[in-house]
Amino acid sequence: MGRDAAWLLAHVYKLVSAAGSRFYIVIVPIVVGGVTSNVVAYFGLQCHRVGAVAMVSYRRRAEEAVALSASVRSPPRRAVPSLSSTAAGVGGSP
Repeated sequence: MGRDAAWLLAHVYKLVSAAGSRFYIVIVPIVVGGVTSNVVAYFGLQCHRVGAVAMVSYRRRAEEAVALSASVRSPPRRAVPSLSSTAAGVGGSP
């Protein structure tokens, strides 16, 4: 440990011994608040990750549905004659 770190620790020790219990009244809530915020942030991140995985799955299924819908809606390849050409021959016009 360097000279600066030892000097800092010595002054912190003096501050703690002089302040007595008031020091702990300030430090304990700071430490508890820091731990609490880290735990809340961790679980918030996990929730975000789960949502991202679900969104990727949803997007993949949506792309498959669009591709399937496009293939279903595409017209047939003239295997059957269209109704407009057959209707013209059935009617009374020459």
